[in-house]
Amino acid sequence: MSNWKMTIACESLIKMREIAILMTDNCLASSVTGPHDLFNMANRVWQHVEGEAAEPLFRVKLVSEDGKPVTTSSGIVIHADEKLAELSDCDFLMIAAYLYGAKNSLLEFIQSKNTVYAELRRLHHEKTMIGAYCSATFVLAASGLLKERKATTSWWLANSFRRSFPEIHLTLNELVVEEQGIYTAGATTSYIHLCLKIIEKLVGAQIANQVSKVLLVDNNRLSQLPYMQFIPTLHHKDSVISKCQDWIQNNLSRSISLEDMAAVASMSKRNFIRRFKKAVGETPLSYLQRLRIEAAKRYLETTDMHMEQIIEKVGYEDSSAFRRVFQKITSLTPSAYRSKFIMSA
Repeated sequence: MSNWKMTIACESLIKMREIAILMTDNCLASSVTGPHDLFNMANRVWQHVEGEAAEPLFRVKLVSEDGKPVTTSSGIVIHADEKLAELSDCDFLMIAAYLYGAKNSLLEFIQSKNTVYAELRRLHHEKTMIGAYCSATFVLAASGLLKERKATTSWWLANSFRRSFPEIHLTLNELVVEEQGIYTAGATTSYIHLCLKIIEKLVGAQIANQVSKVLLVDNNRLSQLPYMQFIPTLHHKDSVISKCQDWIQNNLSRSISLEDMAAVASMSKRNFIRRFKKAVGETPLSYLQRLRIEAAKRYLETTDMHMEQIIEKVGYEDSSAFRRVFQKITSLTPSAYRSKFIMSA
């Protein structure tokens, strides 16, 4: 028997695990079919080792709120195996991500799912692990299961998440976060890492690692910070702060102090900080720092400019300070960021 087989056998992994995926109308088709494929891939990896006759590790069922078929955001109709209220003896429930837009607000969607939230709480009480990623994290949050707990979400939904659920400790520097059997993950394709975490939890790291290799997925990627883009808040009603934001953007390459910004706004430093934070959501110096790092990222992605030139162009005088701030915001050194994201000619 191979070392791998011996490890699997010793971990008593023969018991089939029950996986469910909760679907809703207008969910992403990939948030249903993607996790389904991943757990089936784990079954195939297991049977490749143990033989075709080996019982699968996972059985996946599709559930909807009322047990009826759902129509995904791409128009694909998917039939449910049962309704959520009938689900029991489940090891892990995955909540499909919802595609929101102007005509189908995410906040309106979560306000309409009270019966779902009661079932999620029941399942959690029954020791079912529950996971969500991207927009589906709002469903978990609205259920109350994340209250006073640490969680993550898609980086571009972070501000909305914080406003809607201030009692949840949001962290964006982790790709997958788990607390007491509740799993949250980041942006659109993070369901892959979430599912790999569940595979590891239920049947061991070796199968999870093998599945990640088959899928060409880096299972050691722990953060979504390198992928995050700073999108400044521009559409507010404070015209004075808007004028100051324009000035900052047009003067990034020069040395800018808090006094300079306050002078542009014709305010005292204290009043300027208060007004700026109210309009933009962060302090002026934090805003300036993030704007500069975002500009540096663009240079690293699109040019072969030397690092010292980039540092000068984005207004830093101390290269050590720049590198320190860059790594804090992106979790990568500037050179590692360039290697990862540089655009080919």
